[in-house]
Amino acid sequence: MSPANRAPSRNLLRPEFSAERGQPSVRRNLRGVIVGRPGISAAMVGRRYELERLLAMVPSDDDPRVALIAGEAGVGKTRLVREVRSRLPESVTVLSGQATQEAVGRPFELLLEAIEPHVASWDRLPDELETRGRAARALLAPVAPQLGGDDQREYFQQELLRAAVEVVRHVIGEKTAFLVFEDLHWGDTESVKVFGRLGTASGSRLLALGTYRSERLNRRHPMAELLEQLERDQSLLHLTLQRLTTAEVAELLAGAYRRPIPMRVVNELHQRTGGNPFFLEELVTAAGELPPEELPDVRLPWNLSEAVLRHLDALDPDQLSVLESAAVAGQRFSFDLLQSMTGRDETELIEILRRLVDTGLLAEEAPDVLAFRHALTHESVVGSLLGRQRRRLHEAAFEALQQSGSEDYALLALHSEGAERYDVMVEMSRRGASHYLRTGATQEALRLTERGLAEAGEDVELLELASTAAWRADRLDDAAAYASQWEAVTTGSPEARSRALRLRARIEFDAGRPLGQLQYLEAARQVVEPLGETEELAWVYSQLAEAHMLVEEMESAQEWADRSLDLAKRVGSDGAKVRALVNKGSAIIESDLAAGIALLEEAAVLAESVGDHLSHVRAINNALIGGVRIWPPERTAAAIDRMQEVAERAGLDHFVTMAVTNRGYAAELDGNLDLAVSIFSNLGWDEQVGEYESSRIHLATLLCDGNDPDGATSVLDKLGEPEEPSTRCCYVVTRAYVAALRRDPEGVSAQMERFANDRSVAPNPGDDDAYLIAMIALKAGISPAEVRKLLDSVPEETKQSFDHDPALEPALEGALLAATGSHEEALVAYQRALDLDGRRSAAATIAWFRVLMAQSLLALGRNTEAVPQAREAWRLLERWPGWLADETLALLRRLGVGPEVEGPKALTSREREVAALLTEGLSNAEVADRLYISVRTAAVHVSHILTKLGMSSRAEVAAWAVRSGIAPTTDRVAG
Repeated sequence: MSPANRAPSRNLLRPEFSAERGQPSVRRNLRGVIVGRPGISAAMVGRRYELERLLAMVPSDDDPRVALIAGEAGVGKTRLVREVRSRLPESVTVLSGQATQEAVGRPFELLLEAIEPHVASWDRLPDELETRGRAARALLAPVAPQLGGDDQREYFQQELLRAAVEVVRHVIGEKTAFLVFEDLHWGDTESVKVFGRLGTASGSRLLALGTYRSERLNRRHPMAELLEQLERDQSLLHLTLQRLTTAEVAELLAGAYRRPIPMRVVNELHQRTGGNPFFLEELVTAAGELPPEELPDVRLPWNLSEAVLRHLDALDPDQLSVLESAAVAGQRFSFDLLQSMTGRDETELIEILRRLVDTGLLAEEAPDVLAFRHALTHESVVGSLLGRQRRRLHEAAFEALQQSGSEDYALLALHSEGAERYDVMVEMSRRGASHYLRTGATQEALRLTERGLAEAGEDVELLELASTAAWRADRLDDAAAYASQWEAVTTGSPEARSRALRLRARIEFDAGRPLGQLQYLEAARQVVEPLGETEELAWVYSQLAEAHMLVEEMESAQEWADRSLDLAKRVGSDGAKVRALVNKGSAIIESDLAAGIALLEEAAVLAESVGDHLSHVRAINNALIGGVRIWPPERTAAAIDRMQEVAERAGLDHFVTMAVTNRGYAAELDGNLDLAVSIFSNLGWDEQVGEYESSRIHLATLLCDGNDPDGATSVLDKLGEPEEPSTRCCYVVTRAYVAALRRDPEGVSAQMERFANDRSVAPNPGDDDAYLIAMIALKAGISPAEVRKLLDSVPEETKQSFDHDPALEPALEGALLAATGSHEEALVAYQRALDLDGRRSAAATIAWFRVLMAQSLLALGRNTEAVPQAREAWRLLERWPGWLADETLALLRRLGVGPEVEGPKALTSREREVAALLTEGLSNAEVADRLYISVRTAAVHVSHILTKLGMSSRAEVAAWAVRSGIAPTTDRVAG
C-alpha cells in the first residue's frame, strides 16, 4: 500500500480502553500476538544486527534465555519484536502483553494479558496446577472467572508469584515459547517479578523478551531491581536501540515511496524527527498524497503533537515556563540567550535545565549550548503557546541577540518575524543569505531567502540570492523559477538582467538542456554588449566559452575564452579572468593534456585568491579528469582532498559528490577493488537522477569484476533501465558483463544486438563502451567475426576521446587474433598495449593484458616467457579479488609456479560434490541429473572448478578429488 492511500494509524502510545473491562484494548491476531504498527516500509530498517542477535537467543533446550530492549518512545522496539515473532516457527507458543501507563498498579496486569488467550476457556484447573489450586484460581479470576477463584482470602505476594510461574510453565508445556512483555517501565511490580523468574529459572524452553524506556526508570522502579538482578546473569542479552542515522532515514523513505528521496529532504527530516522512526512514520502518514519533497513542510499531526506534549505533564510551572522560552529560542539555543529571555538567576536556571535534561526533553550538545532532543518536541511546545505569549518571547530573544552582537542571521530573522517586525526580518534575510553563501552554508542561505521572499516577493537582492543558493543546492527547478522572477524585476538594470540570464543558462545545462543554455547566454550578450567593455560582458564571454566546451565545441570554446581573457585584463576583472582560464584549460585538455592541466592549475590558484569557490573546484575536478591517469597516486589523492574540502566549505553539494566519485575512480586505477566498491556503495542518492544512475551502474560493473553477478543484478534491477541514451549504453554493457559471468552467450548476444542497433542506446564519446562490450563478448565465447561486426557498427567518434584508454584498442585486437589462433600476431598487439603509458590504464586492466599475453605465450609453448607476465599480473591484482584473479592463479598453477591448491577448501560444498562425481566419469548432463540442477549450472560448476584448481581437464580434477579425499578411490577416472 502506498503512503498516500494509507489510513491514519492508531496512536499506540495511548491505547483505547475497553468499556467492558476498563482496560487498554490492544489489537491482536488470532494467535494472541500483539499486532504492531506495520510501518511505512515493508522492510525493517537499521535493526538487522539486533534482529540476528535476538533470533540467536531462541533456546533449543530447557535453559531459558532473557533479552531486554531499551530505547525511547517510537524508536522501534515494537517493530523489532514483531520482526522476531514473524521469523519464529509456527510451533512456538507465544505469550505477549503490553503494559500501559493507565494500568500501572494493577497486580499481575501484564501477565494476565499475556496468558488470557490460553486460559480464558478453562472451566477447571488442570490437575498439574492443583498444588497451587486456590492461589492459581485467585490469580486467574480476572481472565477465567469460571474457575471460581473469587474467595475473600488474602494471599501473600509470594504465593501468587509461585502460582503465576507454574501457570505459565503449564501453558508452555514441552514446546518452545516466546514470552513478550512490552513497556516494562509501566509494568506492575508483580508482572515484572514473574518475568525475571521465568527468564532465569531452568526447566522451560523459553525466550523472555522485555522492552522498556530507560528514561522512565528511577531507583525505586521494579525494573531497576530486575535489571540489577539480570545483569548478574551471563545469559542476558541487553540491547539499546538508537535513533536512525541519516542513511537509514533515506532507506526508510525509499522503501515507503519506492524510489530514492533527495538527500535535502532526508537531511531535513532527520533533523526534524531526530531519527525517531515513529515520528517519521507519523509525518509520512500525515502527508497523505503529497510528494516526499514536501515532507519537511508537513504540519505536525494532532495525535503526534498530543503524544509529544504528554511528556510535559510531570513538569512544574517553573520548568514549563523555561521550556516554553527555550522552544521560542530555537531548536538549539545558548544558555546565555535563554537566561536573557527568562531573567532567571544562573543557579536557578541551571537546576531547572538539569531537570529538563534528565527527563529527556533537552540535551546539552556542547558547553552552554542545549537543544531539544526531538525537533518535533520543539514544534509541539511552540504550537501550544498563545499568540501574544509567542510574540513577547520572540521580541525578548531578538533584543538579546542584537545586544550580544550576534551574527546568527537565521535566528535574527526567525525572532524578528516572530515579533512581527517584518521589515527587520527582510533585512536580516538579505544579510544572512549573503553571509551563508560566502561561508558555504547553502541550505541555510536558501531557507533565509525563502523566509524573506514570503514577505517581499519582488526583492531583487533576495531573488538573486535565492536563485544562486537553490542552484548550488542542486534544486534546479526552484533555481530556474527564482532566476526567472529575478530577471522579470530587473528591467531597469541591463547588467542585473544579464546576471540572471547567465545563471538561468547554467541551470539549463545542469538540467540536461545544453541548447537552452546557449540561448540564454546569447540573450545575455545582446543585453550587455550595447553597454561597451564592461566586467559583465567579460563574464558573458567566459560563460559562452564554458557553454561551448560543455557541448564539445572546443574550438569555439577556446575563441570565447580568449575574448573573455582579453576583456577581463582590460577591465581589471580577476573574477572573469579565472572563469575564462578554467574554461580554456578545460577546452584544450583534450588536444594538449599538459597545457590544459597547466592552465587549470593556474586557474585554481587564482580562484583561491579571489574567493571563487566554484571555479576553484571546477579547475581541480577538470584537471583530475586527465591528471588521474598520469599523476602519481599521492598527487591525485591530494587534489581530491582539496577539491572536497573547498566544495564542502562552499556548500557545493554536487561537487562534494563528484570529489567522492573521483576518489572511487582513483581507488580503481590503483587496483583497490574493496575500497572502490565501498565508495560507490556509499555515495548516497544524488538529487540529479543521472548522477545516481551512472554511479549505480559503475558499482554493478565493479561487482562484476569481483565475480558477483548476483550483486550486480540486484543493483541493476533496483535501478531500472535509464532513459538517458549514454547512461542506458553503460547499463547495456553491464548487463552483457553479468551474462558473460553466468556463461550465458545468448544473453551477451542480446545485449550486443541492442548496443549496435537500438537507437535509444548511444555510446558516450568519453567512455570505452564499444571496446568493453567487445572484450566481454569474446570472454563469453562469441565468435571474433560477430565481435568485429559489432565494432564496425559503432561510429568512430564514440570509440575515442581524450580520456579514452588508448591501450584498449590494441589489446582488443590481440584478443581477436588469439581467438582465431593467431597467437604470434596477438603478442605483438598485446605488447603495443603494454608499451602505452601504463598510468592511463587501471591496474586490473594492465593485469588483464598481461594475463592475455601469458595465455598466448602458453599456447605457443613459450612457458618460460609466460611466467613473468603471469606473476606481474598476480602482483597487480593483490587488492583486486574476482574472476581475473582466479584466472591468474589458475594460470600460475598451470605454469607450475603458483601456490599449492589448499585442499578441498579451495572449492565450495557444491563444487566438491561436482568434483566427486567427475571421478565417476559423468558428463555435465549426468552430473546435472544426479544433483537435480540444470545442465548449464553443472557446466558452470565444472568451469569454476577448473579455474580455481588451475587445471585443464576433467581427468586432472578427478585425480585431485581422489587425492584430496573428497571422493573414494575408483578404477574409473573421468576422461
